[in-house]
Amino acid sequence: MSITFQDLYTPHDVADWMKQSFQGFELDSRKVKPGQIFIALTSLSQPEKTAQFAQKALEQGALAVISETELDVSPNLMVADVRHLMGQWQKQYLQAIQPVAAARILAVTGTNGKTTISRLVAEFIMLQGKACAVMGTTGNGILPNLEASSHTTLDALQLQNALHGYAQAGAEFASIEASSHGLEQGRLNGCNIEIAGYSNLSRDHLDYHGTLQAYAEAKSGLFRFESLKVAVINIDDEHAQIMLDAAENNPAQPKILTYSTKQKADYQVQDIQYSILGATFKLKTASAEYMVNSPLLGHFNIENLVASLIMAEQVGFDLNSLIATVSQLKGAPGRMQVLRDGERLFVVDYAHTPDAL
Repeated sequence: MSITFQDLYTPHDVADWMKQSFQGFELDSRKVKPGQIFIALTSLSQPEKTAQFAQKALEQGALAVISETELDVSPNLMVADVRHLMGQWQKQYLQAIQPVAAARILAVTGTNGKTTISRLVAEFIMLQGKACAVMGTTGNGILPNLEASSHTTLDALQLQNALHGYAQAGAEFASIEASSHGLEQGRLNGCNIEIAGYSNLSRDHLDYHGTLQAYAEAKSGLFRFESLKVAVINIDDEHAQIMLDAAENNPAQPKILTYSTKQKADYQVQDIQYSILGATFKLKTASAEYMVNSPLLGHFNIENLVASLIMAEQVGFDLNSLIATVSQLKGAPGRMQVLRDGERLFVVDYAHTPDAL
């Protein structure tokens, strides 16, 4: 099936090229194929070269150029907020040419823990017999087959291409990391995120966001998605209220679930016992209590585990059945990863922030 740009977006003035079928979008002028629409995002390091990249794309057969600012090339359509629209455009384009049942998306944000939580969510779902894609720092793909990733959150076009491909390959779910950069730059726009999780926030990426408050506000964008059904939030974190406010003010009115190891919450951890083999604890909800035996080391991994349990439960899996598989979890490679050799124990851990250390 063919699709025109006019099917996706109708500007004030409709040019002839918008009525023609096209072959998708491209962000890299070097990779443009005939019939594609080149999206010329303003280069942060070399803004003066944006027009040169656009012209190169046209010379390679681009149907047209869409840019954030007006460029001296033709045909060119200026769409100031194209960064925030292109993910939705790509999703609609892919569904038009190759319809597929989209994977249900669970996403997690936070300074520390999001890699482990996203991976544990995918493992839980896989252990329930369903195919789940995972996307983040330690790789992208359908478990257990992952490929290396250059970014925590891919650009909007790459992200939609990947999600569409995973759905075609049979993935019913996708568990993804949502970075502050990705959220602020609109890379996740177009994703129908059902379940959103929040781990914690500490000093990181302030070279980009400027202040801790701005960093937290960027993270809170995950809880403003119109598709959101459930927000899962660690209320032990001092910035949790920002996430709670975002979820509470979301017109979609998502269900808000809290978890804690220190205070009363919807999911409260009690009676923690640590050992060289992991930890055991009681997980208390309003209606039941569960004993959990975790093979993961560290207090923070109890928090990560509980967040992932809740998120997996909220897409329809039974909590008892999920807890029964905890002993089979492996977690994310390089994240407090335990290697045992007889009586000797080694831990491999990538910690990139002061809090993680």
